[in-house]
Amino acid sequence: MTPVDFLYVSAAAVAAVAAVIDFRNGRIPNWLTFSALALGFIAHVLVLRATNPAIGLGLWAAQSAAGALLCGFVPFLMWKRDAMGGGDVKLLTALGALLGPVIGMEAQLYAFLLALLIAPIKLAYEGQLLKVAGNALRVMVNPFLPRAKRVTIAPELLHELRFGPAVLAGVVLAAALHWNHAL
Repeated sequence: MTPVDFLYVSAAAVAAVAAVIDFRNGRIPNWLTFSALALGFIAHVLVLRATNPAIGLGLWAAQSAAGALLCGFVPFLMWKRDAMGGGDVKLLTALGALLGPVIGMEAQLYAFLLALLIAPIKLAYEGQLLKVAGNALRVMVNPFLPRAKRVTIAPELLHELRFGPAVLAGVVLAAALHWNHAL
């Protein structure tokens, strides 16, 4: 197994554990995300440096840090708006540290696209698609309305989507696409 393979397998394993836990109870534990974040930094510094010893430790650590920061930025902004859970933010940050900025962002993009495809199907199955779509439209239009005409959406009318399984699919897809190029 090459060092890059180790990173892909580690990211997929972390995402798989997170997906199972998130699917079962709607939470992604800190022990998993913080361990994966540490593993990302350690793997980039030690494992990848072994493949190219001419490159200094700082560059590998910077790549892992850039992955964590870039992959955590948009989810953090979404969390600030109560549009995403904190565990999802920490998971995407940790996966960014493991996969690096490019593949980490690619995995995140695939996860968001898959969630975008899955959410309407799930809502239609539950008979809530039109209600949630109407609430989403109100939320999108609100910033453009005068303050007096803005509509407040009660939190109980918003719908929750467990994002862990989509993250797993995104990581596996991104790793598979890049793994194929490495062969």
